[in-house]
This record gives sequence, structure tokens and C-alpha cells, in this order.
Amino acid sequence: MCFIFSSCRGATHTIHTIGDVITLVIFTFADGYKCFTGKRHLSEESRLMCFFFLKLKTKSFLGVVLLFFKMFRRVSSLCDCFLDRVIMMGNHRDAWVFGGSDPSSGTASLMEIARVLGEQLSKGWRPRRTVKFASWDCEEYGLIGSTEFVKQHAPSLSGKMVAYLNVDSGVFGNFTFFASTSPILNNVLFQAASMVDSPLVKGKTVAQVWAERSPQQKLTTTLGSSSDYAAFIQWLGISSIQIGYHADESRVHVFFPVYHSIHDTFNWVQKFIDGNFTINQALARVWLSTALLLSDSTVLPLNTKTYAQNLDSVAISFKKEYGPLLEQNHVNLDFLDSAVANFSSSADQFMKRVLQTNTSDPMAVRRVNDKLTFLDRVFINPYGLPNRPFMRHQLFAPGVYNTYAGTTFPGVEDALLSNPVNWAVVKEQFSRLVIVIQQAADYLLELY
Repeated sequence: MCFIFSSCRGATHTIHTIGDVITLVIFTFADGYKCFTGKRHLSEESRLMCFFFLKLKTKSFLGVVLLFFKMFRRVSSLCDCFLDRVIMMGNHRDAWVFGGSDPSSGTASLMEIARVLGEQLSKGWRPRRTVKFASWDCEEYGLIGSTEFVKQHAPSLSGKMVAYLNVDSGVFGNFTFFASTSPILNNVLFQAASMVDSPLVKGKTVAQVWAERSPQQKLTTTLGSSSDYAAFIQWLGISSIQIGYHADESRVHVFFPVYHSIHDTFNWVQKFIDGNFTINQALARVWLSTALLLSDSTVLPLNTKTYAQNLDSVAISFKKEYGPLLEQNHVNLDFLDSAVANFSSSADQFMKRVLQTNTSDPMAVRRVNDKLTFLDRVFINPYGLPNRPFMRHQLFAPGVYNTYAGTTFPGVEDALLSNPVNWAVVKEQFSRLVIVIQQAADYLLELY
């Protein structure tokens, strides 16, 4: 497991809460560096090594404190053969002012999950895959902590991470659950939400109320760059989730009335949003259930068919909005239709192979799981979008004029929104889009 903290005090508290088997090393860098080491008992069954890394730059605290909580144990069965694969749960700790909801409601959930898993760890439980926790600093100043972490550790993260699960302002409303996701994670998130009782309607699950109250029955939205998931999905193509509870958008025309203000306090959350903190508890349960489904399932509960359905829906909306304009300028949409159809066919065939996987064969399981894990990586263009080199996912990206919101087919849409429109760029980006969708279709059918 990996924790990333913005203060030694908070990290030290977590160490003592989690308990019994750690080695603690604290590094601080200023004009020089200092090292403090403290050891506690290391049992044979669960040897955990922890590192704190505090980076200071000039007079401002720009860094992140990293606490790596890595589990080592003997690889002797199928249960043990996935420990190099990682699920990360993250939330930022910094706030503009008091941060009662943003980010402390999410931070409370993260710390409680860490406590619960630490308790289970001490009783002998072990996940099939490594679970890491991240408490980011400097999110409010431009996602600095998470972005620099991703850049620094890109090769390792790209090769090992299954998913990144983010909560920012966990509870800033009490109407319904919401989620922005990579499409391949839709099913596992809905499954997790179906396992948790709703704090809003007695006798129903979170998933049921979510489905009933979501606008136009649309359960998930496209990831933009509103929080620390951005570098994971946009830079490396690591499938990601952002979840929380929000207000009724039909009545409240601003999604978070006290956002980034002096009024976002603990008292505001308790008095107006979540008096008994049952919503926060439900959020933590959905978050943890999602992580456990991903970490403990032999075959990852990811679904390429939901990705295909999402892609088909996106293509229909795209053609409805831009189709006539593209056709007037001699862009043949039949190529897009063909690529999307091929991807849908490949996704369906691949899921049939998943159902036939011999779960007693570690290598067969590994092949299927890696295909599922790395699907979003296929859509990464190493050169990025035109004029936006950090945004490298060719299906989903933050909007040009609203980076909080996500947009689809961003290379083509960016080119169409430029003034004047450069049709050479539009056609180039359209070609890249068609090619990468076809590559993803071929990727799912490849055997290795």
C-alpha cells in the first residue's frame, strides 16, 4: 500500500492507527537534508516498509510527503501472483480556506478506509493486488502534487496500475450519488454501489437511488481535469473514477454554492448537508467496495462492452452535432462508423473469451487482466493533442474552454472550435481518431 501525505503529523497519526508492522523513515530536503528513522516490530507474515519523503522548495511548501506502504510476502499461489498490479485511492488534503467539504469530506473517507484495511491487515487479510492510498498536496494550485508524482513515476505507474479511484469534495450535496469514469470501470462501480444501502432512501441501495435521480438517466459523465485523476487518465491512460454526492441540479444552478469560499466549513456540512454523516459513510463504503472488487477479484471485473456502448453513444452525439459540417467539407464519416462497429464487435468477442478464462491458470488470467488493464493506454497519443501536449487521451479530454468538464473526440472538436477552422488539422485529427479506435479493436483480438 502507498500513502502520500501533505503533513508529517497526519501521516504519523495514520502510522499509529494502522498499527503493528512498519519501518518509518522521514527525509526532509531544504538547504541540506535530514533523516529520522524509527522502527517498530516486523512480523514474518506481513512485512511493511514505509517511507516519508518531504520535498521543500525555497520558502513555499510545494512538495508532497510520500509514505510508501509496500507489502511483501511469499508468492506461492494464484492469490499471490497479482501483487505487482496496483489500485490507488486518492484525495487531496489542501484547501482554499477551511475545506469543510472540499476536500475534508473526502479526506475523512480516505482515512477511515485506511484504518479499516489496516485493522483487517493485522488480522491476516491480504488483497490479491496491492492497494495504495494517496493524500495529495497542492491540488488547488493546479493539481501539482499528483501531476508531479505521475510524471516522476510514469514508467512504473503505466506498467502496473489497474485503476485510480479519486474522491475530491466527497459530499457537497445530499440529492444523489455522481460519478465521472473511464467507461471500462462503469460496471464495477455500479456493482459496488449496488452493495451499499442508500443513506437517502430507506430500503434502497445507492445504485438504485443513483439511477432514479440521475439527470436523463445518465449515470456517469466524461472525465475532465477537475481533480487529481487528471494526470493518471490524461497523461498515462490509467482508467480512473471520480465519485461523490451532489445537490439537485434542477434546483441548484451552481453545483457547489460555497465552493472555494470561506463558507465551506465543517459547520456548513453538518448543518445543511450531512448532519449525521451517513452520506459520508455511504460514500466511503462505495469507494472501498470498488477498490476491493478490483483488488480481490481473480479476473478483473472490467467490461469492454460498456466501453463499446459508451463509444457508440459518443459517436452518435458527435455526428449529430458536427456531422453536416464535416460532410460539407468532404470528411467521410463512414470510416468512423466502421471503426466504432469493429471495436464493438471486438469488445463483444473479448468478453466471451473472458468468461471462458481458466481461472486456475495464472498465465491465462494474467493475459486477460492485462488486456483489460491496458485498454485505455491504447488511446494515448505520445505527442498529445494539438497545442495541448499534456492531454494525450484521444477519446476523452478536458474541454478547451471549461477544463473541469470532459469532452469527447477532443482532437477533432478542438480543431472545429478554432477560429478560423483549419480543415487540414480537422482531417488529420479525424484520421488519427479513426485509426486509434481501429487499433483498439485489433488490440482486443490479439493473442499473446
